[in-house]
Amino acid sequence: MGAPPALPMSPSTRLAVWIRALRPLAQANVAPPIVAGAALVPPRLDRLDLRGLGLSLGFGLLAHAFIVLANDAADAEADAVAGRRTLVSGGSGVVVEGLLSRRTVAAAAALAAALLVVYAAVWGIVARAPLAPACAAATLVLVWAYSLPPLRRAYADGGAWLQAAGVGLVLPAAGALGQWAAVTGWRLAPFVPLVLFGWAGNVATAIPDADGDARAGKRTLPVRVGPKVARRRAVQVALLAALCAPLAVPDAPVSVHATVEAAAAAVLLAAAGARSPVAFAVALGGTAAAVEIAWSLLRLAA
Repeated sequence: MGAPPALPMSPSTRLAVWIRALRPLAQANVAPPIVAGAALVPPRLDRLDLRGLGLSLGFGLLAHAFIVLANDAADAEADAVAGRRTLVSGGSGVVVEGLLSRRTVAAAAALAAALLVVYAAVWGIVARAPLAPACAAATLVLVWAYSLPPLRRAYADGGAWLQAAGVGLVLPAAGALGQWAAVTGWRLAPFVPLVLFGWAGNVATAIPDADGDARAGKRTLPVRVGPKVARRRAVQVALLAALCAPLAVPDAPVSVHATVEAAAAAVLLAAAGARSPVAFAVALGGTAAAVEIAWSLLRLAA
């Protein structure tokens, strides 16, 4: 399992394999919550500090690298048993296909974790943002609890609430730190819909893997209740998140809240009937990202 390829790879091929291992499309789950945290959480925001946003997004890039590499290394056997990889699930496939060894990917994950800790420590010292190292520590703990023994919640119950905590609490907090380093005065209400969107996104991306996860022994929500029920619950929770507009942007007019909510509801209800579980997951994740960015723009325009 996961032995190095029999023939050496050219530098360009190796680069392409590492890019695949890092799963750039997964940034769609990382960057929007960071931007939302930057715009929605600070108590006052005259304009977006682009330098601070860059620091927050840098944190997100390192966190993203650690998460996808650690998951690939931890899930190698399960991914081999599942035997199916999609745009939104199943890992990158580089270990299963023997393009990179499991040990190599695990070492890269450890390097990403170390860089994340150092980055957050320096950020915390230079910007006087004591919560930055805590965000890095929380990322490490959540990934450990999600993917690694002894907890390995991805196998026990799907780990949806762990992902929700990462996407809905840690990443937005990292975004907020780039704008308002002192935690005092942070607006906490916006975290509610961001956590809900994170939970719904986890369930939606687990639906395409339901059969493979069942064979691998994972007890995700789609495995426990079936893809149909899981899809319905993901839509319900995402709709609830979209209806939390007054928590995210309380100063926006009711008509604006209603417009964003109606647009999100229309897309989610249409996606609920999609024949492809991958299309459903993409539509739900895209809707969540679009709503978060819309709320951010509304806060900045206020």
